[in-house]
Amino acid sequence: MFTFPPNAQQDRSAAIPLASLLHSGRGVPFALLDGAKIDGLAALLQSSNESFASLFVGTEARDLASVAPYLVLLTKGSRFAELLEQNWGRSCGLFLVSSAGLDPTRQHLQKQLITQAASGRTFYFRFYDPRVLRAFLDVSIEPEVRQFFGPVADCFLEADEPGVALRYTVRPSGLSKEYVPLRSV
Repeated sequence: MFTFPPNAQQDRSAAIPLASLLHSGRGVPFALLDGAKIDGLAALLQSSNESFASLFVGTEARDLASVAPYLVLLTKGSRFAELLEQNWGRSCGLFLVSSAGLDPTRQHLQKQLITQAASGRTFYFRFYDPRVLRAFLDVSIEPEVRQFFGPVADCFLEADEPGVALRYTVRPSGLSKEYVPLRSV
């Protein structure tokens, strides 16, 4: 199901703050942030009181801390939600709402990091880059989408259009894609 609001860029009267979507009661809100796109993210997270986890583990987590993807549990008023909203349009992360907590969501997302090409060669799948995830979801078949989402109920990422989020939701009928005009909070 695809929902296109009439002229989403110009009609800001229907615009809503992203934070209200995240705290809608559908699950646990998270930011998935790209350390390669946000300078000093690892240090910023370490000095915060936020609950977070790198998707990388072991020596990878240590050696690649400055460029790792980080899953951050968002509480109301989280400065990391604000950080991502301020950088909206720069492909530095996305928002998720999950039916699971931090550790089970992180474990599920970790399984998505490595993909295998038809040749058998393995690659990192940078799904935490909104441009990559948009391209993947737009061509994926239903079993791939369901496997990818796992406990994730909603995924909010940048649309090509400034000030608009794409909300992907897996429903019994398949993948739903909705364009949501945003306003600053």
